This record gives sequence, C-alpha cells and structure tokens, in this order.
Amino acid sequence: TAAREMTRLTGKYTKDEIAEMIKLIKCIGGYAESSPYEDILGEFYMTLGLADKKRKDYYTPTDVARLISVLPVQEAKELVEKKGWISVADFCCGSGSLLLAFAHECWVAGIDPTSQILFTAQDISFTAASMCYVQMSIHCLPGFVVQGDALTQPLTGSTLFPKSADGARILETHTLHEYAWHWRRVVSIVRNADFVLSGTAG
Repeated sequence: TAAREMTRLTGKYTKDEIAEMIKLIKCIGGYAESSPYEDILGEFYMTLGLADKKRKDYYTPTDVARLISVLPVQEAKELVEKKGWISVADFCCGSGSLLLAFAHECWVAGIDPTSQILFTAQDISFTAASMCYVQMSIHCLPGFVVQGDALTQPLTGSTLFPKSADGARILETHTLHEYAWHWRRVVSIVRNADFVLSGTAG
C-alpha cells in the first residue's frame, strides 16, 4: 500500500533530513509558480554533475525542449477541438523536460494541460522517473510515470488504463483522479464493458 511504501522510504532518513526535503519541495513549488512548466530538477541534476556518465545521461535544456515542442502545437489544438483532449508520451523521459515544455507551449496556445492533455512518461532510471513524477505532480499534470525499460517492459492496455509489463511500476499523478479525468476513465470503462441485458415481456 501507499502507507507502507511511505514508511519504507522515510525510514531511511532522520526527522531533520525529512524536514529539509519538505522545505526543498516547497521551494521547488514556489519556483514552479513563477516559472511554469520549467524543468527545474533536470537543470539542478545536470548543474550538480549528478548525471550517470556510464549511461551518458544528458537532459534536454528547457529552451531547447520548448523549441522542439512548438512544432506539434497546432496539430494538438485541432485534435483538442475534435476530441476534447489528447495524449502525449515520452518513453525516455528523463526529468520530464520535453513533456513540461509541451505543456508550456500548449498552455501558451490556449490548451489547458491539466484538463485537456494526458501525459505518459517512462524511464529506465528510478531517479529520472522520480524527478519526472515530482515535477508532473507539482504542475498538476494528469498522467502516468513508469519506471522501467521501454524496450523490454513496454506498456500495454489503453491510454487511460495502461498496464505494466514484467514488474514495471506505474505511478499516477493526483490530477488524474480529479473531476474531468475521473469521468473520462469511467466513460471508457462503460464503453468497453460487455453488458448482457435480459428480461421478460409482460
């Protein structure tokens, strides 16, 4: 359960260390308000030299990610107008730079990332997936973050209900359980269910 997982994780740290982590998260949240959809943790990670040199980690800078993300925005607007919402995925997400940049460019173009875009992220690195999850959560982006190899542990299932393969762990952001996305998932279940109606005529 979530409670057991929290106990397991926090058991590694002292109360003072946990208090410092809480302060750090609050600082990141405050920075996110002044700089929406910016890859804060990725920039910290690279600046502090924490990248895994063996895996040749290199996280896309925010400016470059936004330049790339401008390209599909017009198509995204057209799809949102037709369908009401769209989905976007990055299966080598790192700290979430490209997803955050896409959210930013859509937001600038008048698309609401919290209610009109469903995000799916995956990375083989636990650290990277965790950074992406934290940033998606802080920015209230609805979706899933998977820690696993996208080649050997690909997602199955549907867009709204992905399933993990071979033990890949799926985390859901809190926004996914709010009104718009909750009911979209309910409707999806109803549409895909097999109903057997029976009765007698009187």
